[in-house]
Amino acid sequence: MQTNQTNDRLSVQFRTREADQLLLYTVIKNLPDADDPTRIQVFMAVYLLNGSLTVAVERYVQNDIPSFQTMSINRQMDCISNYGTCADKQWHQFTQTLAKN
Repeated sequence: MQTNQTNDRLSVQFRTREADQLLLYTVIKNLPDADDPTRIQVFMAVYLLNGSLTVAVERYVQNDIPSFQTMSINRQMDCISNYGTCADKQWHQFTQTLAKN
């Protein structure tokens, strides 16, 4: 049985010389459909910490009710740079795929 899968992408471009700062904070909500009425709310932060890109994603609201079954992802990445930091005044791009299974 083949399932339909919805994939969305979020892309962020940034250029900075500050090693510690918030680049993006957003709340992502899905819209329920007839096949899957579950509503999910995800909080996503993209920030620099000591010059490395950090992405934090947390889900703790489901069907408009706080859920005890939280999902949390925290990922730290280094930028491709001659200076060894994302805070090098060069343009960098980050893309995250959001998948609904």
